[in-house]
Amino acid sequence: MTDLVGSVVSPRFPLLLVDAPAPRAEELGVLLFELGAEGVELRDETTLVPGPGPGQVRLVASFAAVAEADRARRAVNRQEPGLTCLLDELVGDEWRDKYKEHFTAFALTPSVMVVPPWEEPVIPAGMHLLVLDPGRAFGTGLHATTSLVATELEDRRAAFAGEPVLDVGTGSGILALLALRLGAASVRGIDCDADAVAVATENAERNGLLANAMLECLPLDQIEGQFAVVVANIEARV
Repeated sequence: MTDLVGSVVSPRFPLLLVDAPAPRAEELGVLLFELGAEGVELRDETTLVPGPGPGQVRLVASFAAVAEADRARRAVNRQEPGLTCLLDELVGDEWRDKYKEHFTAFALTPSVMVVPPWEEPVIPAGMHLLVLDPGRAFGTGLHATTSLVATELEDRRAAFAGEPVLDVGTGSGILALLALRLGAASVRGIDCDADAVAVATENAERNGLLANAMLECLPLDQIEGQFAVVVANIEARV
């Protein structure tokens, strides 16, 4: 879209921010969808973009128009007068790189350091390097479940040394690539999200591991073969 003098006008995406106690997150997420939200993001202590503080969550609801977001704000204020509820917006494509402000190098396990491609940190002697850009996929390594599974993989590395590994719900590919760094002969990573598979493939290329990684958008019931270890860092209901 352009204005009268031909300059580009950045699109604006209206948001409604609702801060609440963590136990109420699911209930309030349902309410926001009922009020017309097109999507709801949850931010807390474990997410890349953090929430408001310990025991609290921030629900970030996106709407098609500012008027719809404002109607939802007024409705939430009427029904939940004790909650903080504010209008906000994203301008242009700034949301695409917002996560980079919060994603920095860290030790995923005692022997593997995760580093985003826009940083050049000093890697401690004896540690393996895993270059990772989570982009639009789940799997930063910062979530408690990812960290737990990564630690289990390192503790059980002898079980899959020189053997194939299957990663169900690969997301950014972090666990599949970790398995390769820890000695797996090959990995097969599957996900129902084609964008996630694309991100995982990019990360495999960044680390020079694509030759030993088969990353596909494929359902589990189509997987054949035997694997020394199967990793599935996904919700039980999935």
